[in-house]
Amino acid sequence: MKQLKYLLVIALATCMSCNDFLDVSDELTQEVTMEDVFENPSYTRRFHRYIYTGIPDMKYMVFNTDYSGSMDGLDAPWSPCSDELKASRNSTNTIPVSGYSSANAPYTRWSLYKQIRQCNLFLQHAKVIPGDVDQISEEELADMKNTARFFRAYYHYLLVELYGPIPLMNEVVDSNATDLDFERTPLDEVINFIDTELVELSNLLPAQRLEDNERVKPTKGVALAIRAKLWIYAASPLLNGGYAEALDVTNTDGTRLFPDKDNNKWQKALNALQELIDWAETGVYELHTVYNPDGTVNAAQSLYQLQQVYNKEIIWAATNNSFGAVNSDGQDRSCTPRTEGVGQTALGVLQDMVDDFFMADGLSIKESPDYTEEGFGDYVNEIPASPIMGGVQPVITTQVSNMYLNREPRFYDAVFFPGSQMAYFR
Repeated sequence: MKQLKYLLVIALATCMSCNDFLDVSDELTQEVTMEDVFENPSYTRRFHRYIYTGIPDMKYMVFNTDYSGSMDGLDAPWSPCSDELKASRNSTNTIPVSGYSSANAPYTRWSLYKQIRQCNLFLQHAKVIPGDVDQISEEELADMKNTARFFRAYYHYLLVELYGPIPLMNEVVDSNATDLDFERTPLDEVINFIDTELVELSNLLPAQRLEDNERVKPTKGVALAIRAKLWIYAASPLLNGGYAEALDVTNTDGTRLFPDKDNNKWQKALNALQELIDWAETGVYELHTVYNPDGTVNAAQSLYQLQQVYNKEIIWAATNNSFGAVNSDGQDRSCTPRTEGVGQTALGVLQDMVDDFFMADGLSIKESPDYTEEGFGDYVNEIPASPIMGGVQPVITTQVSNMYLNREPRFYDAVFFPGSQMAYFR
């Protein structure tokens, strides 16, 4: 960490070419200036849409759906790199053994400074554009600027999540400047900037986005949720004076980057979480619940359908995903055993993770009288409802280890264990 005295962030100085954010022909880009972009409603919207391109793909743990390039820090390699999951392919297979250090850190997020620059440029140049056929109204401009402010704060949050202290970039940098070395900003200053932005935006962003093509846009609840998680990080020992090594890290001028321990940050985290909960309980969000014909809760279906349809449990729906399908590439195939069709067995759950799931009585495996690792019992596979299957259908009863019986619904929704069956291969 001491080697990271300051960071040379080339992306900050890179002026995005018109072709990059307008996606127009080379002939046209030679004639388009920044002023032209913000005099044209279509160009303005296309410039703004680039801001969304830094949203992480949290389902991309091994490969994405088309094997396009290697993973980076905006994907989800973290669980396979830890003691939660085991990957058999890509660098997530070797990092838990070889370690993750400054000499071996392929999963970076520095590219987000391109999107942060795009946000700053938009906030500086965007304006109302009158017109009879197409226009940027004051209302549309206000929403676009609020969205740009949100993503600028959110992308700083993602950088803090991975790096701690980072260069704070809240204004446009002159791409012709001679000095493009940016020292890291003390962590508390970055945290406070993000916090202030999210507090203000929680009062400016709309309560909901109900149109399907609008759900990726931030809302009040999204801002509150990111802020709550920000303060959990800020209060945690890693970023809150818990490690002497961090407290020794300084910029070249001697400025300390990590703060001393401050227990008051836990109260700020609690307050931020409570504000999110209070907002959710106004009816904006609720647990997605599927009921049986007799009125009881169908827990298995509630969990399965949670990610099959838009529902009020979802705070923020992003378009990026690498689930793919078992007969193509992506997360589903990576998780499927090689004995089943074209499965890869490229991602597996460790026993420690299995043991973390509760029993059906709500107790841990250490507390529940129903848990045993001795012997075998009957397990009835039920295939979750889907457009293909048409409903819950019990399949043949199989003999499984008793350690897999009487577990909570989340276990059966998440873990494929010996004796269970999948709808794809029945």
